[in-house]
Amino acid sequence: MDYKLWIISLKIHKLGKFYLAEGRSLVVAFSRSMNTQRYITNTAGSSIAPIQSDINNLFSKTPPFDINNGLNHFE
Repeated sequence: MDYKLWIISLKIHKLGKFYLAEGRSLVVAFSRSMNTQRYITNTAGSSIAPIQSDINNLFSKTPPFDINNGLNHFE
């Protein structure tokens, strides 16, 4: 599960959705979950799973910039 959350976080960054408030909050939530409640080492039971509807909602939004225009993230 940690790997899947890492992949989703990477896609959020790559598609520029990290610069939306929803994208940033999801990445922070994933990071907190992976760093303090790891699925593979959590002896207290499983962590709170990310909400799929929040992930789907984020990916349905238009990124704040066009990723196909040839500019890098800084430009």
